Amino acid sequence: MYAAFTGLAVVMIYAVDDHPDAGHALNSLIVSIIGISAAGFVAEIIAHQVAHAALPSGAEVRTMLQIAAGALASASFPVLALLAAVLGWLEPLAALRIAVGVYVVTLAGIALIAVARAGLSWRQSLVSLAGIVGLGAVVVAVLALAH
Repeated sequence: MYAAFTGLAVVMIYAVDDHPDAGHALNSLIVSIIGISAAGFVAEIIAHQVAHAALPSGAEVRTMLQIAAGALASASFPVLALLAAVLGWLEPLAALRIAVGVYVVTLAGIALIAVARAGLSWRQSLVSLAGIVGLGAVVVAVLALAH
């Protein structure tokens, strides 16, 4: 989730620029996703130490690394689209729009799964989904301001 929100904020910044630059967007996206993935991994280690007063086991570290790898993988399609633009195979704005679309669909899918699994009535589901979308928009806006 963190990586998807971060990635969306990064590509949106470049997508609304007057002169979209796929190279800078690609660089920013890669650095941001690696940073958020590493931060998430370190946070998991620290949280485990606080909660259990011990270092995580090898199996627990592997699970944490798999989660971090999943965060890195969330940028795969956006990175490929931006790389295609850098290589001249796509227009920069088209690549950025693809990246934005991938992140929006990813986050929407996660939100829909979360709401569907909550066992709520359709009205509660609608309110919950609207709340998630609203909070997501706030998160993206705050992240966009940071860039």
